[in-house]
Amino acid sequence: MEIVGEGALLLLETADGRIAVQLRDDAKYTGYWGLFGGWKKDGEKPEEAAVREAWEELSITLDPAKLAHLITRVSENRIRAYVYYYPITDELEHAELHEGTDFQMMSSQELMSQDRVVPFHIEILNWYWSRETPSP
Repeated sequence: MEIVGEGALLLLETADGRIAVQLRDDAKYTGYWGLFGGWKKDGEKPEEAAVREAWEELSITLDPAKLAHLITRVSENRIRAYVYYYPITDELEHAELHEGTDFQMMSSQELMSQDRVVPFHIEILNWYWSRETPSP
């Protein structure tokens, strides 16, 4: 399968297990909840893309030392996604949303009860929630 692009996805999780998600406004998934993240730029490492995307989308600065690579998966659209975990403490207190129409912190039950969630992100989250090992 030919890969058509690469990107980074962020699983921003609080100590009580809530995940930061955005209500997307892009062409394919307008009105769907999904993880934060985006395309990797030429010459950029995936973890650099993850940190940059957090800044561009939420105006938050992530500490690269706290970023943990979870998994790399290829989506149905042939996009290689590097998925990173980040333990949220107070980073979102002063966040400003720059992409999407809303963002919220949701538990697994809240997120899975939504009518519209990006399918590839559901696949990643189900994998994450089904693991036997604790969060990094």
